[in-house]
Amino acid sequence: MRDPRDRLQELLACRATQELDASEKKELVQLLQDHPDWAADSFELTAASLELALNEQSPPLPESLRRKVAADARQYFSKTRQPSEPIRLVQPSKAQEPSGNAPGATRQSALWMGWLAAAALLVVTLMSWLPGLLQSPAGPLQARQELMAQDSEALILDWQATEDPAAQGASGDVLWSVQQQAGFMRIQGLQPNNPSRRQYQLWIFDRLRDERYPVDGGVFDIPAGADEVIVPIQAKLPVSEAHLFAVTVEQPGGVVVSSRARIVLLANRDPG
Repeated sequence: MRDPRDRLQELLACRATQELDASEKKELVQLLQDHPDWAADSFELTAASLELALNEQSPPLPESLRRKVAADARQYFSKTRQPSEPIRLVQPSKAQEPSGNAPGATRQSALWMGWLAAAALLVVTLMSWLPGLLQSPAGPLQARQELMAQDSEALILDWQATEDPAAQGASGDVLWSVQQQAGFMRIQGLQPNNPSRRQYQLWIFDRLRDERYPVDGGVFDIPAGADEVIVPIQAKLPVSEAHLFAVTVEQPGGVVVSSRARIVLLANRDPG
């Protein structure tokens, strides 16, 4: 006896690619009621995703969104996921093979081959996207250059290393655009950190805010073996007139208010 789930999968696939007749719609409704664990829109979402993926007219992802997708993808693919039930493909039997006078069989066979082709195309598309998202080291560098091109008045200040042991030989600069409320840190020679023990945190001092409470610019890590690191600034509040940037060593996850016990880098708009 044929497994009802096979028929349910077949009807969902048909609905995603063509119109069902009245009897098929009724049958699908009943099968979905009998099997509430099935995602009724899974095939339609797959078809829509595939159509978007293959649409050459789609604009490129904004750099900020590209970076977020890359980060989410790294987190997602770093975990082992165990699906509650593996996807099962309908295996066509000889009774489903097309014949000259069997439109139903032709439809089933065409559907089977169509979804195989769609699956193959989707895999190819994902394989072409993921390396760029996960491995492209030029992303932040390109975004930094684009920000400089968009705002000719963006502030660029050189880092000055302090006497902290982690900062010996460190250099680079900080770029900040008031117009875009965005920026990047370019850092060389800063000691790599163990994220489970400590992290670096950026602080932005705004002339229009209390100096005791600079704006949190986000926490970041320096990986071992990196010659140069470009870190996007993630300001938690709007910054009107930045005049001093400081990088401190903090506990994992950062702090709300820093004791400033360990400052490793400073960039001052008004030195002296």
